[in-house]
Amino acid sequence: MPHIRADIMRLPKLFALWLAVCAIAKMAFIIVCANEHVSVTDAIDVWRHGLPMDAATAAYLLALPAVAGLITAVAAAAGWHAADTRRRAGRTLMAAYQVMAAAILVVAILADMALYPFWGFKLDATVLNYIDSPRDAIASVPICFVATYIVAAAALTALTALAAIRICNSRQDGTPAHSTTDGRRNAATRHRLMPVAGHIAAVALLAVVMRGGVKESTMNVGNAYFSQRTFLNHAAVNPLFSFISSLGKADDFRQLYRAMPDDEAHAIVETLYPTPQPATQQATHDAPRPSVLLIIWEGCAAYLTAQGAVLPHDTCITGNSDIVQAALKGYTYPNSVTPCLDSLAATGVCFTQLRANSFRTDRGVLSILSGHISYPTHSLMKMAARAGKLPSLARTLHDAGYDTDFAYGGDINFTNMKGYLLSTGFESVTADMDFNAEARHTAKWGVCDSILFEHIYSRLTAPTPTTNTRGHKPLLQVALTLSSHEPWDVPGADAITDDNDRRRNAFAYTDRQIGRLVRRLRQTPLWDNLLVIILPDHGVNIDAIQQRENPLFFYIPMVWTGGALTQLDFGAHHTPMAVTADTESDTAKLAHFPITIDRLMSQSDLAATLLARLRLPHHDFTWSRDILSDTYTHRFTYSAFNDGFTLTDSTGITVFDNKARRPVFLLGTDPDSVRQHTGQAILQVSYDRLGSDSPTHQ
Repeated sequence: MPHIRADIMRLPKLFALWLAVCAIAKMAFIIVCANEHVSVTDAIDVWRHGLPMDAATAAYLLALPAVAGLITAVAAAAGWHAADTRRRAGRTLMAAYQVMAAAILVVAILADMALYPFWGFKLDATVLNYIDSPRDAIASVPICFVATYIVAAAALTALTALAAIRICNSRQDGTPAHSTTDGRRNAATRHRLMPVAGHIAAVALLAVVMRGGVKESTMNVGNAYFSQRTFLNHAAVNPLFSFISSLGKADDFRQLYRAMPDDEAHAIVETLYPTPQPATQQATHDAPRPSVLLIIWEGCAAYLTAQGAVLPHDTCITGNSDIVQAALKGYTYPNSVTPCLDSLAATGVCFTQLRANSFRTDRGVLSILSGHISYPTHSLMKMAARAGKLPSLARTLHDAGYDTDFAYGGDINFTNMKGYLLSTGFESVTADMDFNAEARHTAKWGVCDSILFEHIYSRLTAPTPTTNTRGHKPLLQVALTLSSHEPWDVPGADAITDDNDRRRNAFAYTDRQIGRLVRRLRQTPLWDNLLVIILPDHGVNIDAIQQRENPLFFYIPMVWTGGALTQLDFGAHHTPMAVTADTESDTAKLAHFPITIDRLMSQSDLAATLLARLRLPHHDFTWSRDILSDTYTHRFTYSAFNDGFTLTDSTGITVFDNKARRPVFLLGTDPDSVRQHTGQAILQVSYDRLGSDSPTHQ
């Protein structure tokens, strides 16, 4: 069976060929598309960081030949030998496949280089929107430009395909590929099974390379991101992989969730999300601004805290009986799981009517940082071309003179998180692989929260350069926790020994670590100019709250603390003090606290509310509202679950199922169609904007 053994030896050569093509393509992309200086070091970094994605692309192209080789090896081991004519037909089919693979890769590379100067993002499934009208798509492109790329595609496809076919037709050990002289049917079993084992190993290895390794996350576009310079990140991304990965997100968004005429939907939304007046949002660069520590707490629901979350019982409730009963019961632990958070709420600012925008971390993080609402069936963070253009707290604060850092103990490549963070203004990102090997195994998902917070403390208290008359440069430090995520594993020494509830234990552990971090920071000079914000990414299913359609699921707590609270204007809730004596006690400084803010607000409203307190503009955060401003007159929250939404306002709550096209839960004095109509308008306009965020609609 030399031809069987030869097949498996050709796979590494083909793999190297596809990798070489991808590497050359990267350099060509830089030469053709760069509109900024790219040094040799930059080019090497582009190649190095893009190599895993190129390898995944090569593995995809080799998947079919590898599986075909495995089938052939199994058949040969079973004693079946194809006739020469069938073997020649197989070689012809394989040659045809190599031509097709070469054509797909080359066309993707050239299309990416041709479109990037016009679109500004990597090739993705957006091109499919114009495949039925190519004449319109290229109407403004010179004919010589199109002809050049067509000729180049044909020539490069031919060269690449010939190289691949030559590798496939190569002979091993001087034996013709069709020879069966050594393929004796009476060969020892181990000799017959060795090629099978080799092909199985090859297929398994290719599968690992395709998914990007054996970690929890799979390969995604964000894996290649490494720089604050968008062009270098884009250059590192493999265009064919970018296209394939976006196929599942290629819906015509402007055709989804149509419930009313577009004009009517947009008119409703304009009254719900008013644009701030620019005159009231002028940045004041000379005024001192505090550093901000934003802790995004994995899955901490309001009903785990002393605040609790119970719906009012004196109003009309109809709908799904299971949801109604669970909502009526409400849910709080007999004793709060979060004594540290409760203590901070009792001395700082507590927002009691906050609702999460969604039910997943990728959507919650994006809602918090970009002030954007969530979608029922789509993750905006995974849409690299769109996510990178979103406004963000990091970008706005960076432009205002802040350093920006994001820290997470888990896999930062999950759901394109790293790509989103780096493309929206974070200068540095710390994740599991930045910690030592011992730390990376302290939790199922990576680094436990106690180690993460130790890193945060070191980062915040490290010396920073003096950049202007304000003294030290302020810092936006975002920390995403993970210990309160399934399987709820925490270090044994930090477990609550008198409780067998693993979830309760996990949330109590993270609460304890937050309290410890705050106490340590309070003892440093940083504290007087530090604002600490603690809020979750979403709620959690627990006990009576087992359905995300249950409106209690979206209740989450938010607490602001830190010495910098005295610098912030909370409007009618608080008049900022003029603190001049450095020796004034914390008690005197916080004389106007605690503050309880019971206005309905969404997670996405944090961006505008925070930036307004820092006297920075936020008019580009079109889905975010300053809930302490006079313009916040339509007080409501909008949350999305899997193909449905929940809308809460002063009249009650509507939970609407898009699949069933009806409400599954109604609570309030107005249980007919007003809230439903409002929610459907928001849903429709959100998809309109998502659909219009393309190169032809900007």
